[in-house]
Amino acid sequence: MDEGVGIREPLEEDMGRSCQRHAILCEVLSSQMPWMQLEDASLYISQANFILAYQFRPDGASLNRQPFRVFAGHDEDVCHFVLANSHIISAGGDGKIGVHKLHSTFTVKYSAHEQEVNCVDCKGGIIVSGSRDRTAKVWPLASGQLGQCLHTIQTEDRVWSIAISPLLSSVVINDFKFISVTLLHHHSWELDDDFKQSLTRTCI
Repeated sequence: MDEGVGIREPLEEDMGRSCQRHAILCEVLSSQMPWMQLEDASLYISQANFILAYQFRPDGASLNRQPFRVFAGHDEDVCHFVLANSHIISAGGDGKIGVHKLHSTFTVKYSAHEQEVNCVDCKGGIIVSGSRDRTAKVWPLASGQLGQCLHTIQTEDRVWSIAISPLLSSVVINDFKFISVTLLHHHSWELDDDFKQSLTRTCI
């Protein structure tokens, strides 16, 4: 019988003001920090070159021990992933992007960058990716166009994080030196060549 993952004993805070319960949800088997995302009653977590999907038990504080889905395809560690449009979009240390459908066995991976892909985002039918190779790229999510790069954006250094704005009007790129904003015409996904704003990073 699957008893789930156990709960640690309650830990009292200083001065005995309250108690907390802490759950050990799963063991990290990779030396690389895993990426995690919660979606409804499921936890998605990267482990080496896989993404594992666990279902929460009814108590809401523990997971079933066995994942209900395993998403594979990368040859090296998964660096980052996002859930969007009923897909998981994954970024790999092998320089590839993986596209996995959540509710089927459909998986496609394609070469995206010359070095590891550090980050991805996906909204409104497009994927953006950032890499150690000092580029950010824009890709279509449409199944017949997967792997066809729409645009390449050169950056000053490796890209650590990337995001598409909620209105699908711009891409924000964070490299080692700058945070930059590039406008998108979201009906055609063309870059606005007349606009590129860079914000110098400040240290707090």
